[in-house]
Amino acid sequence: MPKTTVIFIPTAGTRKIVRNKGGRIVNFICHLPFMKKWIEERKRKGWTVTYLPRLKSETIARLNVGIEKYFIHPWPDTFIFVTGGQTGKRETGRSSADLMADWLCDYSFDSTKIVSDYQTLQTSEKASALFQELSKRGSTEAEVYVVTSWYHVLRMQIELSNAFRKQNFVKQITFRRIYVFPYFTKECLLYEYLYNVVTEPFKLLLSLVPGFKKHYGIMERKLRGIPS
Repeated sequence: MPKTTVIFIPTAGTRKIVRNKGGRIVNFICHLPFMKKWIEERKRKGWTVTYLPRLKSETIARLNVGIEKYFIHPWPDTFIFVTGGQTGKRETGRSSADLMADWLCDYSFDSTKIVSDYQTLQTSEKASALFQELSKRGSTEAEVYVVTSWYHVLRMQIELSNAFRKQNFVKQITFRRIYVFPYFTKECLLYEYLYNVVTEPFKLLLSLVPGFKKHYGIMERKLRGIPS
């Protein structure tokens, strides 16, 4: 079977707006999963939380780069794999992966070339989902273009390499790293971007701790009300 080419694009998330009792936006306090209970308590005191079925500009930047790379390799066995988990799905009914696929279709992209995974949350789960898809397609040789923000590329490639070693179907794989530098708008605020940059080294280190990823994934699903 010929080599499969994958444009792999993980999400950077969807929009959520938190306002305090005075109506001021205070999103900077709501990024960590364990803040959810604290925010719920504040909601009873007049705070509001609005989940928007819209992608962050950082995610859109990744999609733009992914499309450019796809049209450089428009072979029959090339497809775009978008993965986004269920962040905000309870509130909006849409996962990040659904919104990413819709965004691509709105730009007249061939829907048959899009594979969306809306069940994974963690980076390691997204990597495993990619190899499950390659296995379904019967691909024994693959070239994967990892399209993500510059600070996330290293951890994403480590998880893809780990997933490759654990599976036994794909025999040969080549990873190509594509660094995305997002632009800043009202949909991708500077503090959100800086938060991701600052916390990424800690996530990378913790991901190397045995058992951490499993327990963190269980905790995150529980806090977000997502079945394990």
